[in-house]
Amino acid sequence: MSETASCSNAQSFVPHDTKANDAKSVWSHYLVARDKSEVAKCKKCNKILQTKGGSTKGLHTHLKTHNSNIVPKRDERDESPEHVPCKQQKIANFFPSKAQNTLEAMLARMTAVDGFTFSAFVKSADLRQLMISNGFHVPRSRETIRSMVLNYQKGIQKNVMEEIQKFHRDGERFSLVFDEWTSISNKHYLNINMFSKSKFWNLGLVRYKCSMTAEVCVEKLEERLLDFQLNLNKNIVAITTDGASTMIKVGRLIEPYQQLCFAHGLQLAIIDVLYKIESRPTTLNEADCDYSDDDFEDLDEDDGLIIYNGSEPVKYTEKNDLNLIITKVCKIVRIFRKSPTKNDALQKYVKTEHNKEMKLILDCKTRWSSLLEMLQRFVLLETSIRKATIDLKITYLQSSEMKIIKEVVSLLQTIKVTIEALCSREMNLHKCDVALHLMLEEIKQNKFSLSRILVSKIIERIKQRRTIMSDVFSFLTNPNNIYEV
Repeated sequence: MSETASCSNAQSFVPHDTKANDAKSVWSHYLVARDKSEVAKCKKCNKILQTKGGSTKGLHTHLKTHNSNIVPKRDERDESPEHVPCKQQKIANFFPSKAQNTLEAMLARMTAVDGFTFSAFVKSADLRQLMISNGFHVPRSRETIRSMVLNYQKGIQKNVMEEIQKFHRDGERFSLVFDEWTSISNKHYLNINMFSKSKFWNLGLVRYKCSMTAEVCVEKLEERLLDFQLNLNKNIVAITTDGASTMIKVGRLIEPYQQLCFAHGLQLAIIDVLYKIESRPTTLNEADCDYSDDDFEDLDEDDGLIIYNGSEPVKYTEKNDLNLIITKVCKIVRIFRKSPTKNDALQKYVKTEHNKEMKLILDCKTRWSSLLEMLQRFVLLETSIRKATIDLKITYLQSSEMKIIKEVVSLLQTIKVTIEALCSREMNLHKCDVALHLMLEEIKQNKFSLSRILVSKIIERIKQRRTIMSDVFSFLTNPNNIYEV
């Protein structure tokens, strides 16, 4: 107590620079130390609290336990009865029992959850000694350990199969969500998730060594479902895939209804507008109407940005200007990321301003969300970057260009919130229509000149994915209010 009192007497506190007047921020109830030390002072009870590393957990806890009548307001969408937070599943949840402490169970958990390799149990003397001291006889062969883990996996698969068959006997049918995945060792897999009304199961990764054609995809789906005693055409109601041409053809080859992913459509719309892509027209019914990740891997930064309206290309000067600004941001980020000396010069100002080091983020063209992360971090460290570029004599962005970057961040944040909602497990076609409608209305209200172009591309991509089933579902849910895109 004496240490806290001396701290409060020695330090002076001031309102937070940017969030002091934000009623939704926890900082509206606290003062920060003038000397930028990691402490805060409660405005009501004058208690001094630690905020090491910029953490505000202790501040929130203090408000709830001591000043419950002034807890910051929650976001309005959290108050919505339809908003249910998605509970993140952990890989450990798929094990039969967390209380199992057999050698097989421990080896399986340590490889699947903690990322230990089979060789680690053979080569690590400390790990072996630790397990042996707990009464386990650890094999000295990597293949023996591998066999033990795979045998344990078969037991898990048997339990999953029994659970699925129970749902099947109760008359339930299922839907599938699947996509291709390439490992860091450049091996191709098909990842399959299966859903019922109340539960979902991951059916595992299916390895394939040939080109993933639509026929191969259907074959791998049938083989994996057969492992669980299910039939693709009889037990599966619907599938959800991205808009790649292979996946569209899969939908034509099988009986279950196909729904193309709306979140993937939003990603493609953003890439259409904010990145330079190969000139190619889009149609609603062509099999190649969407781009896969491979279409963006070898893009040159000096390619022209062309957006299609029908079959004739139309160039937009404002988008070309935006692309040049984003290119400038990328170049500045690369300068600091590739040079430890220049990064040290930047981090000196970052630590002074934020009390910790924060690296710049470089985006990936096949992941639009990385663009948002890059620009958000760039805007957050704007002052520090400007000072560092002055010291290093590096050309920085103009104030008008930074204003455009902030507008882009605002637009992408709106889309990010919508995509997170679309990807929640509680989402259905009716809620999807509502979310997309609200997102488009909010973007239209933005006075930024790019908003109009972004809205048109989003509508185009949504129309490629929206089917009569969306109208049917919306009508059955709320006949008086059907949202049209």
